[in-house]
Amino acid sequence: MGRTRSANSGADGVPDASTDPLQDGEEETPPPPPLDYLTADTSEDDWQEVGSERTYCPQPSDIGRCLKLEIRVLNPDGSLFFGPRLTETEPVLSAPPPPPQRPLMQVKNLAAAAGGLKFRIATYNILAEIYATQTMYPYCDHWTLNWNYRKVNLLREMREVAADVLFLQEVQADHYEQDILPELSEEGYDGLYKHKTRESMGASGKVDGCAILWRRGKFRLAEKYLMEFNDCARRQAAELGLSHDQKHTFLTRVLKDNVAQAVVLEVLGRPRGGRHGGSMVCMANTHLYSHPEFPDVKLWQCHQLLQWLEGLTLPSNMPLVLCGDFNSEPSSAVYELVSAQVVGADHPDMQLLQQQASASSTEATELVRSVLLSEQHHQVAHSLLLKSAYATLLGDEPRFTNYTVGYVGVLDYIWFSGMHWRPLTVAPIPDEQDLACTGEALPNALYPSDHLMLFSDLQFAVGGGGGGGGGGGLGGGLMGELRKAMPGLGGGLGGYGTPTKQQQQQLTSSPSLTRKGVR
Repeated sequence: MGRTRSANSGADGVPDASTDPLQDGEEETPPPPPLDYLTADTSEDDWQEVGSERTYCPQPSDIGRCLKLEIRVLNPDGSLFFGPRLTETEPVLSAPPPPPQRPLMQVKNLAAAAGGLKFRIATYNILAEIYATQTMYPYCDHWTLNWNYRKVNLLREMREVAADVLFLQEVQADHYEQDILPELSEEGYDGLYKHKTRESMGASGKVDGCAILWRRGKFRLAEKYLMEFNDCARRQAAELGLSHDQKHTFLTRVLKDNVAQAVVLEVLGRPRGGRHGGSMVCMANTHLYSHPEFPDVKLWQCHQLLQWLEGLTLPSNMPLVLCGDFNSEPSSAVYELVSAQVVGADHPDMQLLQQQASASSTEATELVRSVLLSEQHHQVAHSLLLKSAYATLLGDEPRFTNYTVGYVGVLDYIWFSGMHWRPLTVAPIPDEQDLACTGEALPNALYPSDHLMLFSDLQFAVGGGGGGGGGGGLGGGLMGELRKAMPGLGGGLGGYGTPTKQQQQQLTSSPSLTRKGVR
C-alpha cells in the first residue's frame, strides 16, 4: 500500500542493516542508520526529502507520488560503512471513503415500552490473511487483499458499530495478538481467542480461529469455555463402541479442526447473584466446517455445539447469545436444527446423505448419519429455544451475508434464547450496487472481507434477564407491538412458531418498523 515502515523491519523490501557482517576486528555496533524519506511525482530528478525518522506515515500531499527510502550505515567515526541502499514504493493511494451508512431497522417504541438493559451484538467473519489470496479472489486488486490495508477498514468498521459484544471468525492468531486485541483493548474491550486445532500454515500464528470481545465497562468475565470438535468426535467414537474400521471411517469424516468458544459474563451494575443466579449471560461463538459436500459434518458439529451449550445454560436458565459463521443456508438441516430444535430423517439434507452414501459405495456419510439419528429416535434434537435476530424482526434472514463471484448466500447468524432476549434492531445488509461499487464482489477496496458484519440490539426480556431468571419471552413487549401493527396475528408467534408468509409480508412492511441511521 505504499507505506514505508521501520528501516530494519525488512517487511516491505527495506534492507536490514544487521544482516551485513561487520569487518574483521570490528568491536563496536554501528549506531542506528540515518534515514532519508524522499518523495517524487515520477521524475528521477524531482525527489524531495519529507522525513528522517525511523518510520514515516504517508501524508495527503504524498497521494499519487512514489516514496523512496535511502539508508546509510555509518562507522563510529562518521565514515560510511555501507550504502546508500534505496527502495521505492508504488504511487501512494488515497484512503478509500467509508462504506455507505447502514441503517437500523427497529420496532417503533419497543425500548420505551419494554424497559430493560440492551446490548449491541455483532458477528463478523473477517477473512483470514491465509485465505485472502488472488487464487481465491482473482477479481480483487492485490493490494485490497493485503492485511495491512484490510485491517484498517476492519477495525474502523468495528469501532463505528461499537458493539458491546463482538463475535469474530477467521481471526488469524498472529493478527489477533498483534492488531485486533491491542487496538480494541484501547477501545475498552477484553477478549478470548481460540484457534483451530490444525498446525500453522507456515510461520507461527498462521492459523485462524474465533474470538469474542466484550466491553469491560459493561461486563466482567466470570467463566470461559473452549470446545474442540475433534475431541468431541474422538470421545463419541469411543462411547459408541464402534469397531476399529468404523471408528477410523467416522473420524476420517468428521475431524475437521473446527472450534467453538463461550464466555459467561456478569453484567455490571446489576445485583450479583453468582453462577446460578443474578445477571449472568452466556455468549458463544463458532465457525462450522465450510465444504458444501459435508452437510453431515456441519450438522454433527452443530448438534455437538448445541448439546454443549445446553449443559452450560439450561441448569441455571442463563440467557444465551450464539453467533458465528455456520456455513449453512436457511434451507439447511443445520438451520432447521437451531431454529426448530429438531431435524428428522426426512429432511432433504438427511436424504441426500443417504443417497451420497449409496452412490459412493462407502459408509462414511451413512455412518455419520446413523450416529446422529441413533441418539434421538431417528431425529436430531436439542432443548434450547433459539431465535434469529434478523428473522424475528425482518420476517426472514438477509438475502446474503457472503458475496463473492463464485457464491452468494446466507451463512452467518445471530441467535438468542427466546425466553430471555428480545431484538430491538437489526442492520440490513447493503444493496448489491453498493457492495460492488469499487469491485466485482467482496472483498474490495471498501469492504475488507467476503462476509458482511451482522449486528443487532438485544434487550433483556421483562422477567427473563440474568441467569436464574425466567419467563418473560416476547409475549409482552415485542409481540404486543407486533400484534398492534398486524391485526389478526393472534398467538401464531406468541409461542415462537414460524410466521406465515402473509405474516412475514405484514411484518416486513409494517409501519411499526422504522429505519434509523447508525455511524
